[in-house]
Amino acid sequence: MDEIPSHRACASCRTQKVRCIPDESNPDVCQRCVRSGRPCVFTPLQKRKQRKRTDTRVAELEKEMRAMRSMLKQKEDGTRSSSSETTTSRHPAGLWFKDRNLEGSRLGTAGQPGNDEAENADATATSVVSDQNDVSTPDRFANSGPYLWPKRFPDGPKQDTKDVVDSGMLSMATARQLFETYKNELYPHYPLVYIAPSVTADDLRYTKPALFLAIIAAASGKENADLSAALDKEVLQSYATRSLVQSQKSLELVQALLISAVW
Repeated sequence: MDEIPSHRACASCRTQKVRCIPDESNPDVCQRCVRSGRPCVFTPLQKRKQRKRTDTRVAELEKEMRAMRSMLKQKEDGTRSSSSETTTSRHPAGLWFKDRNLEGSRLGTAGQPGNDEAENADATATSVVSDQNDVSTPDRFANSGPYLWPKRFPDGPKQDTKDVVDSGMLSMATARQLFETYKNELYPHYPLVYIAPSVTADDLRYTKPALFLAIIAAASGKENADLSAALDKEVLQSYATRSLVQSQKSLELVQALLISAVW
C-alpha cells in the first residue's frame, strides 16, 4: 500500500484498542508491529449499514415498553394470589414461623392449627433457633433470606477461579514459553515491570494471576496472532471484572495495565 490514512489502524492495534502509529522507516507498518515482530495487516474499510430512523426506533421502544409493563402486571397479579394462599397455609415454614405465626397457632381458632400442632411447631421452631445460639444475629439472618449472601460469601460471589490454562485455551507449557519470551525479548525494550529471575511462570500464575495473564497476552502477539486475539479478550474481561465489578485496587493490577498499554 502506498499510504496509510490517518484514521486507519492495523488489525492488531484495533484488537488491542491502542493508537496505531506508522513506522518512520517503513510507513506501511506500525511501530508496535515492528517492535513485536508480527505482521502488520490493514483490513479494508467496511461499508456502514444505514441506521434506522429515529422515529422508527422510538416506536419500537414504546412497543417493547408496553409489552414489558403488561408482563410485569401479570406477574404482580400472580404474586398477590400466591401470597394470599401462602398466608392461609396450615403449615408455614422457615425461621420466621415462631415470630409471626406461632402466636396465632396457639389460639387454636378456626382455620389455624390446633393445640397439638401448635406445640409440635413450637418445639420445632425452638430447636431451630437453639441450634443457632452460637451464631451472631447478622450471620443467622444472612442464611434466612434468598436475597442475602450466605456466610461463606460475605462480599458476594467471587470471580471464577479458572484461568486460561484451566479452561484449556493454552497449555501450561505454552504459558511458560510465553513467559520466557516476555522476559527475554519484550522486557528489554520497555523495562517497566521487573520480574525477578527466580520467579517462574507457575509462581506468578498463583500469586499474581492478573499480571500473569497480561504478560502471556503481550508475548503471544509475537508467537501466534489467533492466540493473541483470544488472550486480549480475556485480559479486557479480567480488567472489567476486577476494576468495575470487584473494585480491586492493587499494585498488581497497575502493573498488568502498564504491560497491556505498552504491548
